[in-house]
Amino acid sequence: MSVSPRWAASPPAGDVAGGCASGTIVVESIVVESALRPSDPRFDVLGHDPLTAVRRSVDVAVEAFARPGVLDTVVHHPAGDMRGRRLAGLCFNDNLVHGWDLAQAIGVDATLDPVLVEAAHAYLAPVAGSLPRRYFATAPEVGPTKDRQIQLLALQGRDPRAWNRSA
Repeated sequence: MSVSPRWAASPPAGDVAGGCASGTIVVESIVVESALRPSDPRFDVLGHDPLTAVRRSVDVAVEAFARPGVLDTVVHHPAGDMRGRRLAGLCFNDNLVHGWDLAQAIGVDATLDPVLVEAAHAYLAPVAGSLPRRYFATAPEVGPTKDRQIQLLALQGRDPRAWNRSA
């Protein structure tokens, strides 16, 4: 597998590089699975095949969320105890925004699906102030904007204006 030189490129301060974002997606998905089945905790790393690791971790998380009753179950997560429903919302948001991180890091179109952005913003905006600061950078000042993607990214500490799209 060949990895683009941009994969490990350093983004502006406060943002996440492609490899780090992928690692976060993999670890979070595996944490989800282990949180929903604490008797069998498994943690994985990207290893030499990041794409396979990401795909496997997503499959594991989807399977874990598909179990009956998990959305109403209190789960133990590094961000704190929460219902599976909240964890699902956080995972959805993380995967969407880390997808943006990856697109930025490798230099492809980072426009997110507007329907997904609306859903993510509707979920995150009301709880943004209660998110653990150790997991989220301070929201940058983006000024008055009707661009929901910019608003969503700012809620999670990203400033799309700080990225050099031509690098």
